[in-house]
Amino acid sequence: MANYKLVFRSGTLTGKEEQIVNEEIRIGRDPSCDITIDDVQISRNHVRLFNKEDNIYLEDLNSTNGTFINGKRITRVAQLNNGDLISLGENNVVEISILPIENKTRPDQSSEEIANHDLPEESEIIVPNQLVAEDSKYTSESSRRKQKQPAKKFLSTLPTWAVILFIAIGFFILFCLIPFIIIEVTNQWCNLFSGFFNAISPGICP
Repeated sequence: MANYKLVFRSGTLTGKEEQIVNEEIRIGRDPSCDITIDDVQISRNHVRLFNKEDNIYLEDLNSTNGTFINGKRITRVAQLNNGDLISLGENNVVEISILPIENKTRPDQSSEEIANHDLPEESEIIVPNQLVAEDSKYTSESSRRKQKQPAKKFLSTLPTWAVILFIAIGFFILFCLIPFIIIEVTNQWCNLFSGFFNAISPGICP
């Protein structure tokens, strides 16, 4: 069984150190808990810590204000590492210090008892240093999927009437507006349309 101690860094028990010798402990506001924290931010039964195969795990017991490991809120059983900071609610921070494992077993504890400990399925356990990595992994995978999708052409996203309108405007600019500006600037009205203007007003164009 892994040996460890809890060092209270902030909160109502600041400076206190608890050497843990039991296989499982509970922390909460209730006096029946192994470690009692008299703080309204702490639920009556806030968390439990337990040993399994020389590893230490933490489980939030549906606390009101949550449990955080190194600033990341946990919703499943999480494995603890040496030096992890456990935040209980907003005010209480506990550091876990894992001690070297002694090569001896308790005579009253069989391997069958250890195997039958109520550890959740492996797929339900998360390691704290993987918490942020999981979020970033999902984000990067989503970004890659978006990048692999081919960019849609601009016109294909427009309704039919808008496409027709753009074509009509382009036709007007190309065949009407631009020739009109060129003729106006060069004053070629009579050279190009003398017959039309003379038919309307004889002698207007030489």
